[in-house]
Amino acid sequence: MLQPSDLGFPSKFSTWRRHQVEALTAITESSQPTFLLEAPTGAGKSAIGYGASRALDKKAVYLVSTKQLQDQIAKDFGRYVAIVKGRNNYPCALFPEEFPERTCEDCISTINPFSPSCPKASECEYLLAKQHALAHPIACLNYSYFLTEANHVGGFSGRHLLICDEVDLVEQELMKFLSLSFSQKELGKLAKYQLGEPRYKTKRESWCEWAEQARDVIAVARLRRMSKLDYQDLEGIREVNWLTRKEQKLDYFLQAVASDNAWVFLKSDSFWEFKPVWVDQYGEKNLWRHAEKMLGMSATILSPHFLADNVGLDRQNVAYMSLPSLFPVEHRLIYYLPIANVVKKNVEKAYPELVRTIESILVKHKSEKGLIHCVSYALRDYLVDHLANPKRFMTHSPTNREKQLVKFKRASEPLVLLSPSMERGVDLPDDECRFIIIPKVPYPNLGDPQVSQRVYGSKDGKGEAWYAYATVAALVQSSGRGVRSETDYATTYILDKQFEVLLDRWRQLFPKWWLDAIR
Repeated sequence: MLQPSDLGFPSKFSTWRRHQVEALTAITESSQPTFLLEAPTGAGKSAIGYGASRALDKKAVYLVSTKQLQDQIAKDFGRYVAIVKGRNNYPCALFPEEFPERTCEDCISTINPFSPSCPKASECEYLLAKQHALAHPIACLNYSYFLTEANHVGGFSGRHLLICDEVDLVEQELMKFLSLSFSQKELGKLAKYQLGEPRYKTKRESWCEWAEQARDVIAVARLRRMSKLDYQDLEGIREVNWLTRKEQKLDYFLQAVASDNAWVFLKSDSFWEFKPVWVDQYGEKNLWRHAEKMLGMSATILSPHFLADNVGLDRQNVAYMSLPSLFPVEHRLIYYLPIANVVKKNVEKAYPELVRTIESILVKHKSEKGLIHCVSYALRDYLVDHLANPKRFMTHSPTNREKQLVKFKRASEPLVLLSPSMERGVDLPDDECRFIIIPKVPYPNLGDPQVSQRVYGSKDGKGEAWYAYATVAALVQSSGRGVRSETDYATTYILDKQFEVLLDRWRQLFPKWWLDAIR
């Protein structure tokens, strides 16, 4: 049997974990262009992805959703994988002392074709990292960077293997790439160029008319501003950068919306956004065409056919494999305590019942740290206001989430973190989290116009299936934040009676290893 060293792994990978060889064999021997691998935490997805690339002996792009995951790949594989991030992660070689206030994104040479080449181009950390990644057999990028590079610049397109980590997030990444959005600050900038609002904000035709006008006005403004730039004009460089991005976005939007009527408009006090109801028709053009084969991995693939349909993959060309959990079931028990029917019309009765049960759980775990998934800021606020012993609690706002998470992880006291947005991408091993409370089943918000259009505007059952799929994925991900290794342990409590409704109707979506833990 091949060992990790035979495939060129770093020396720290001395042996295989259980099921990794089985997975690698299935991936490399598959004749299908797409392979979906459901692999729970602890399976070693990054090693499987790296091993597949080395076994196939072809150039690969490894996509992850965050810069933190890129850092983890760099830590695990070192020089064996080339990492490149967006320009704003690198200091400008002309003004290195001004980093991080000034970065490689603030470079006149990248936005003005008539300017001379940067005299420090040969020392530019971003260009060197990109050139290294383009030449390397395995390049690790985040989705946002890859979508922009592959579709606008052409870089990294055409490799043999596309490895998609957290592949169930591809829909979200495509949505971000396609969506046209303006913050209130950006709308104020547009007013400077005598651009008003779309005449009818909920009508596609009105948005197209406005977008054409905006694109043309922005193009003229960009050219005028660009002609006066120099290296010292940081404000001007940033304005041209912004104008360039918006011009590209508007142009891409007009191409996309021309063939798709199903877009929705969202407006809040802080932004406007126009985005497609579904992204399946955009998957091939923007992502899948850039490689010959795709390996998608996640702990929550749930339904390979539904995932494939949802992101524009041909389900007939998909191979699928699901791995069991390596963690002992007694280390990850899930207790279903049906104490409240947490639906909108019943919150006055349900919320006090939640508080009473949560307080009893907190007493049971009085010397341990824990996480409460609140689903919304409204529920978070209610719990903060009504639970006893407020000094034990930590929470966060939309802007200080990462800072508060770091403080919570470092704390030695038995704190409890209340959050509406930590079901993914949060690693709380060992004593950082010994219990998790899920007061409410995390259904997507039907008040969101896109969610509503999906659920109520689909006549073939696709919307209902997506609604359940998204909920199950969030539930499974939420319960996994506290058990990160075979020796780790944490207890999860689900308090919402709606869980039983979801389980009865959509049991087939839940992974077996997860169902085995329910008590």
